[in-house]
Amino acid sequence: MTKLGVIETNHLVLECQCGHSKVVSVADLLKRLSSEMTVKEVASRAKCSHCDTQGVETFRIITKVNAT
Repeated sequence: MTKLGVIETNHLVLECQCGHSKVVSVADLLKRLSSEMTVKEVASRAKCSHCDTQGVETFRIITKVNAT
C-alpha cells in the first residue's frame, strides 16, 4: 500500500458513506502523521466531520486540486 512519504505533494479525497467528502493535503497530514503511515491506514482512522463515522467508504489519491 502507498505510504504518505511517497506521495507528499499529492492530496487525498476521502468519501464517507453519508456522501460527505473532503480533500486533504498529504503535506498537511505529514505534519501530524508518520511518513511510513499508509493511505489505507489514514482512511481507516479518518472521522467524518459531517456524521462522525470513523473510516471512509472510498478514497483516492489525486495530484492536483482544482480551485473553484
